[in-house]
Amino acid sequence: MTSNSLRIRRMARLAGTASYSVIVIAYGGRCRISTHRLRRTRAKFTAAVRPFPRRGRFFYVSLGTEDSRPIRRFIHGALKQITRSVDASRDVTTLTERRAKEENGVMRAMIVGLTGGIGSGKSAAADLFAAQGIELVDTDVLAREVVESGSPALAAIAERFGSEILDASGALDRARLRAIIFANPEQKAWLEGLLHPLINALMLSRLSACTGPYCLLVSPLLLETEQANAVDRVLVIDVCRETQLARTLQRDGSKRETVEAIIDSQIPRSERLKRADDIISNESDLETLAKAVLAQHQTYCAMAEKARG
Repeated sequence: MTSNSLRIRRMARLAGTASYSVIVIAYGGRCRISTHRLRRTRAKFTAAVRPFPRRGRFFYVSLGTEDSRPIRRFIHGALKQITRSVDASRDVTTLTERRAKEENGVMRAMIVGLTGGIGSGKSAAADLFAAQGIELVDTDVLAREVVESGSPALAAIAERFGSEILDASGALDRARLRAIIFANPEQKAWLEGLLHPLINALMLSRLSACTGPYCLLVSPLLLETEQANAVDRVLVIDVCRETQLARTLQRDGSKRETVEAIIDSQIPRSERLKRADDIISNESDLETLAKAVLAQHQTYCAMAEKARG
């Protein structure tokens, strides 16, 4: 029995005698349990499990009084808050289906997801694809856009972490923020909850505008998020952990423990390789990488041409 089921049962036993109604709202495999104070005490116990209209995977369990109106009002309010944080990720899951349909008689471009761990050379590989005329949608670039000076997201970050999280020009001090969140899982979860929906919405907009034989979605979190559902193939730029550490320390000047924490927070290398459709090893020099990218580019062009018939 799952931990959520056990919690629900415990709540159910309490609800029969308490003046509270227990609301369980589940979505995407997650569960949120809340309590709602009722005016009447010693109310007759009732329980119901029913889908919530027009909300897909949402459902609720209400434990409390026979009068469900206070419960339904609470659920409507809670769903408004939850929906804002999950709508973008739900849209990602349907992107491939929408892209598969013809729009104005023109088939959407094939999308390749390019990913890899920190220090793997994703940006270098992406630049080489761009040199072949391929459009890029880079989530790191999008992440910078959503926290530009004057943006609501930056204001929220400054309010939570203090003005010291900003540099002298008022822009986000990304190195300082990175050190904070990778040392504190709770702060990391808060930041992801704020930024990921914004990044996903912008990502979808850019992908839908792509033309050419195919386009690249460049994302370090491609396989850790539902972004993977937006692509037709996954291309991994692969290096060993020692190479990741050496390159990142030289590039960013970060502390070794900070880089190691970032590597450990990302999907394991073995899992990344297992989920890859295509792999480019980047342990050598830029010239070797360029040759590998050109060969992969030619393969993707052939695939796209075949798909278009």
